[in-house]
Amino acid sequence: MSVTLSESKGYYFGKVRLGGKSVNVSLGTDSVIVARWRINEVKQVQRELVDGGDIYFSWESGKDGARRKYPTVQESFKKFIDDRQKQGARELSIKSYLWKVSLFINSLGNDATIDMINQGAIDSWKISMIDNGTAAATINSYMKHLKVFIAWLNESYQMEIRIKSKPLRASDDFLYIPDDVFEKICREGKKISPLLDWAFRFYRDTGARLREIYNGVIHPMTIRVSGDKSKGHKTRVIPLAPGEAAKVQELRNSYSPENLSRIFHKCSLIAGKPYKFHSLRHTCAVLTYLESKDILAVKARLGHSSVTMSEKYTTFDYYQLREDFPTRFAGEKSPVRMAK
Repeated sequence: MSVTLSESKGYYFGKVRLGGKSVNVSLGTDSVIVARWRINEVKQVQRELVDGGDIYFSWESGKDGARRKYPTVQESFKKFIDDRQKQGARELSIKSYLWKVSLFINSLGNDATIDMINQGAIDSWKISMIDNGTAAATINSYMKHLKVFIAWLNESYQMEIRIKSKPLRASDDFLYIPDDVFEKICREGKKISPLLDWAFRFYRDTGARLREIYNGVIHPMTIRVSGDKSKGHKTRVIPLAPGEAAKVQELRNSYSPENLSRIFHKCSLIAGKPYKFHSLRHTCAVLTYLESKDILAVKARLGHSSVTMSEKYTTFDYYQLREDFPTRFAGEKSPVRMAK
């Protein structure tokens, strides 16, 4: 996007260019000094001019500065997504923005304009997520995506939206779920539907990420998640026991990932502690190392990109693990299955 000063037949005008579009704005003067001063006012609303906004300048309306008609956040977000696609952003990245930034936009309301984005609106949104039990890592991811969108707004619309937001620190207190608490959570889920009892156990046993089950292709004995839909950009293969393919399809038809996560969190609250859905994956990793004493087995099962990511599951106190998973120390065979 650019704004240049031009002259025609003794009068000056500003030429605004964006992509293949251009708009000429009369500066209403034959003085180059006045024109240079007025061109700054044009620069402040260049995006609205190209988009066909209703703009009146000070030399036309007699008011100080240009009167801006701000677009809605929804309209601007659509342009942002279009820009990202033109820049060659991956499909998975586009989906991530559509999901995460849309949550903030919905909190503002459909008719909200971009000038309504401020620190207070963002803080209120963050607090509501914390109150709903959203994981710190998830909130940090939402904020990271939102900041990119706001930076685009500042550049595209010559705005100065400033946000100050320190990343939240995730607590390690509930990294894994002990057997007794997990059984209570499953019982609460079963009261709602036997399918939920199965789903909670399935996620803990396989270590699958929440959305992998929804994004993968179901085969009779596996779920295959292609690289463009997996976090590590590598194909993931999640094993299925006989008959589980139908269960996975039933889960997809019955609950969205968001609903499944919320229900799990509510069940965990009833069971006594506010666990996040991702704790099921952490629990699988802890049990895998407890069973195999092999860090490479943890890496393979969870699909980590490096052993370093798996090392934190080897640091727990042995005696605490004996209390939290007593049957694992009694020689009982673990039901945890291997994912390549």
